[in-house]
Amino acid sequence: MQPGNATMATARPTKIENMFGMSAGAVDRMPMFKAKLATVGPTLFEQMKPIMSAPPRISLLDCRSITAEESFGLHRGSSAIGVFDTSGWSGLCYMTCDMSAAFIALEMLMGASTKEAPFKADRPLTNIERRVAAVFFKTVLGAISNAFMIVAETSFELVKTWSEPDWDEIKPRSVMNVARFLVETDVRKGEIHFLVPDESLASVREAMSANPRREEENYDETWEQRIKAEFNRSKVSLTAVLDEREGTLGEIARLRVGDVLELNATTDSLVTVETNGERLMYCTLGKSGATYMLRVEDFVNKEQEMMDNILSG
Repeated sequence: MQPGNATMATARPTKIENMFGMSAGAVDRMPMFKAKLATVGPTLFEQMKPIMSAPPRISLLDCRSITAEESFGLHRGSSAIGVFDTSGWSGLCYMTCDMSAAFIALEMLMGASTKEAPFKADRPLTNIERRVAAVFFKTVLGAISNAFMIVAETSFELVKTWSEPDWDEIKPRSVMNVARFLVETDVRKGEIHFLVPDESLASVREAMSANPRREEENYDETWEQRIKAEFNRSKVSLTAVLDEREGTLGEIARLRVGDVLELNATTDSLVTVETNGERLMYCTLGKSGATYMLRVEDFVNKEQEMMDNILSG
């Protein structure tokens, strides 16, 4: 400060400061992170082809490490935000999409023709549109989970949706690792972003830092075939759910040994069979001697499940 001068210059945060804060979690130090995410788009396209006449094309644009404030500002205009809990990693992650990508998801799930002129709206996304986007988020995250299965196994569970970031829960200057995906049809383009706080990668950083080229150099077709054979013979635990009901914490706290819980299920109700929380099939319950039996009536329709999630939301 010069004598007689009543003002003082205040330095603004610079990119150098940002780079210093992000040095531990920059995506260029985690080559496996980008390599596995690059496989998500082709995998999703193949999964959607049997149930859609013209599924959207999804491709990885880039991966970058920026601040949380910058990452949530990548979309221009209204966006949908999904908050997801992770198992196997060290914290939450987020998925966002712009209005165009939200409309692609909506049109895709409603069976609209890909040749029709795209609908445009100069307004925020509605609650229904955000819920539709959240359903599509779960589909994309399923492919991401499969991509990381061997490297850093995890699963994602939707916690809530936001119309804008909650800065009481997120530190604006914290490090966020962002993967930008382009979603496009014949008439529309949009973006979906996968946002992972640096602290959420703490438990898998070493695995993400591996060089994917070493995997290619050590490729063994015979070993792969043996792994597939063993995988097909692996035992999987199945859970049969006869009925579900909601209760308050107070009701649960008052339960005592010998209490009877009333179920809505009848002898004609279908039993849901699932594994690791994933529904597989619907069965009817029967009995042979002293043993209860399940007869498969139908398999879960993933597309119908997505529609049910939207309508029940």
